[in-house]
Amino acid sequence: MNLSEKKVLILDDSSVVLSTVSGMLAKIGFNDKNILFSQKPKAGVTICRRDEFDVVICDFNFNQHLNGKQILEELLHYECLKDNSSFILITGDSTKETFNSLLEMSIDDYILKPFNYEILKERLVKTIKKRQRLQSIYALKRQNKYEEAVKVCDELSVKYPAYKMTLNREKGIFLRLLKRWGEAAEFYKELYFSCSHDWVKLGLANALKNSGDLDKARKLVSFVLSQKPDSIDAKKEMASIEVLTNNIPASITQLIDVNKLTRGCSERELIISNLSIYIDDFENSYYYYKRFRDVNQETYRKSIWLDINYLRRTFQFVSSSHSNSKLKIELKRCRGMLNDLYKTNDDFVKINLDFLMSHLMMILGNYSEAVVLFQDAYKRAQKTDEFDFYDLVYLSWLFLHFSYDSYFISFIPMMENSYFATISRKSSKNHSESLLESLNLLNLKSIRCHEEKVEWLQHQKDAFGSSDKGDLILNYINISRVYPTLVSIRVNIVRLLSDVWPCGYGRFQVDSLIQDCDKVIRAFANPIDLKSLSYDALYKSALEAINNSQNH
Repeated sequence: MNLSEKKVLILDDSSVVLSTVSGMLAKIGFNDKNILFSQKPKAGVTICRRDEFDVVICDFNFNQHLNGKQILEELLHYECLKDNSSFILITGDSTKETFNSLLEMSIDDYILKPFNYEILKERLVKTIKKRQRLQSIYALKRQNKYEEAVKVCDELSVKYPAYKMTLNREKGIFLRLLKRWGEAAEFYKELYFSCSHDWVKLGLANALKNSGDLDKARKLVSFVLSQKPDSIDAKKEMASIEVLTNNIPASITQLIDVNKLTRGCSERELIISNLSIYIDDFENSYYYYKRFRDVNQETYRKSIWLDINYLRRTFQFVSSSHSNSKLKIELKRCRGMLNDLYKTNDDFVKINLDFLMSHLMMILGNYSEAVVLFQDAYKRAQKTDEFDFYDLVYLSWLFLHFSYDSYFISFIPMMENSYFATISRKSSKNHSESLLESLNLLNLKSIRCHEEKVEWLQHQKDAFGSSDKGDLILNYINISRVYPTLVSIRVNIVRLLSDVWPCGYGRFQVDSLIQDCDKVIRAFANPIDLKSLSYDALYKSALEAINNSQNH
């Protein structure tokens, strides 16, 4: 092996480490001219994008935004690494969280600092040799040629028996990527009796799960967890099983546990945020998407859409919160962000921004302005087919939340088409199974949410059918919080305020309630309908009752 021809990039924020490792590499046999280095991770990614390297040696923890995991994600996204390129992480952090993070990554090796010349030489030579000999496997994986890859795994296992375990692991992954679940299960069962590694048990559990045998899959994963309670791979597999049994809170709990045991997996923050939307937990959806956005400010994921989706989830959280006053500072900041985004010249982006602005106007109680902006955005939206899956997930929620049910129905075909297009782009080779599962749940949620709304409203109606007026008005108020623009509900609240004071409400709250109801009614109701209801008389009667109650 001629190391002098190999090009190496070293990334570390310590100049001492860069100098020391460069010296070691020269001693091992690498040519000084072929050794490049950078203290800045972002600059390192740029260097890799303009030149090819046989080896990348990267620190895990930088004092800047990007960490080693994110750097690897950047290099894979921009296709900077050759099929025979080795990626090695070095770190002085020996904590369990960092160790778990290293195991979770698809790296060739990791070395703990401090290390000496002999250790570096042994690990480098071993890694480079392995990459060269198994290069065809990595090439087929990159090209999505999984059928051929399965055959090559068998051939290379005979040619290079020392790599048989690695090749078996890859073969199992290829069978699962091909969705040949039965064959994958049989493959792992054969390995099970000769290889006791957890990846065999969890691979079998995954194949059984996808074959529909959830009970056996759960037992296998539970067994691994009984032996290793902090196994991150087992916890992730259990989270997936919980999704398929529709126990979403349990799945979220497993993923949060994995977060506590690792460092730096931003995709998991997105998955938790998606799952939280499915169960209408908009606070956690907002919180975890904020974390996702914050850690991706310097990655390839950074775009105007990262900010738009953050605003969407923030506004959903505020809309669902009963204590909006606590979020005034956040809303003010979001409004500033929204105004800055309007500087774009992209007409499609502006449609989405108008939907967001109308949502904000709704939150602030400026219903008349919101209606005009909302309807104008909808007219323009009907003339385009550019909507991404996340765009439609938000719009489906927005249409139903503000009772534009007919708009929602018109977007359903577009929603399903966009979902399948998104899934086809996101191969499980590059995206976790859990992310794809979370997208599927969002699709199901969006399609079914109209039925859920109708069922929920019917349940509420049945529940207060025989209630007294005090209970009745509280139930109507509860509905108005979930669906704030239902005019019939708002009219019923105003009508009941003539006779009853909502239990637990003070004067300021009741004043705010009736004013909010009146603004919704006048913004959304047909004037002819209001006249037939004698709405002005109802509103005047309610105001008089409120004033009289206060005086007494």
